[in-house]
Amino acid sequence: SGRATYEKMWKPLLLAKLGENYKRVSAVFIWSYIKRLFSARDSSAQKEQMGHVSGGYKAVFERLLECIEEQGGAIHTGSSVERITADKNAGIWVERDGQREHYDKLVFTSPVNVLRDVCAPGLVRIENDKRDVEYLGVICMVLITHQPIVPYYVVNIADQRIPFTGVIGMSTVVDPSETAARYVTYFPKYLLSTDPMLRAGESELSEAFMQGARLMFPDYDWSAIESIHINRAFKVQPLQVLEYSTLVPRCVTEHPDFFVLNTSQFVNNTLNNNEVIRSVNEFWEQHGHWLTEPAEQLDFLSEVKSASA
Repeated sequence: SGRATYEKMWKPLLLAKLGENYKRVSAVFIWSYIKRLFSARDSSAQKEQMGHVSGGYKAVFERLLECIEEQGGAIHTGSSVERITADKNAGIWVERDGQREHYDKLVFTSPVNVLRDVCAPGLVRIENDKRDVEYLGVICMVLITHQPIVPYYVVNIADQRIPFTGVIGMSTVVDPSETAARYVTYFPKYLLSTDPMLRAGESELSEAFMQGARLMFPDYDWSAIESIHINRAFKVQPLQVLEYSTLVPRCVTEHPDFFVLNTSQFVNNTLNNNEVIRSVNEFWEQHGHWLTEPAEQLDFLSEVKSASA
């Protein structure tokens, strides 16, 4: 497309999605998004094929918890891991919440800057560690209403007066019969994980986002709102800047019982469920035989964090 199309369509969309960071982002970032979206299209029917798990992620996590507990495992949520060290004989020691526990194997899935903070020297060697990978965070307002707000699944926004970057009509995919006749709409805003807006108060964010929603939908009956929820995540996906593949830190484990897998290793792909599943499958094919030896205990730490993270 030419300059006019870029100024009218692409630049506003890039600004909405990335802010001023769009100037530093690789074209692979755009290509990977388009590739993923087109992969959902049925070429014969010329329409998108979409689905969802009944009950949402909660149903998936609850079933996963059941499967792990049936096998004698346990999941610890909300735990703060302070230190990870190697046992002089075999296995790994984990200090969390004032306790010290021993594990036969450990898979570390948090960002590299957390890895540096909590892991003892000698567990892992970080190659190409020129600078930290930057991450995009997200703020997402969720409206629960008695009437639908949009008739579409995704509305991308290019108007810089609007504080969020899109409107996601979940109830166009998930039938309201599954949500007690309520309609669920997401209003996400992606921004750098260091952006002060991520740490703003809920009332401040609700007011700003609702002001944008009223501007977009002036004729909507806002008395249909049942509740407003503000959710946020600080590190959703790595920011794939120019020459990102040369910046990706390579974590070489120095201990046979310690493994690293995190999203900074995704190159030429955006963060999405398909990519996560593909990466985990590849990891399992490479290391699974080490992780399933008899009498071994494996603990996947889904949220490893330190006080400074």
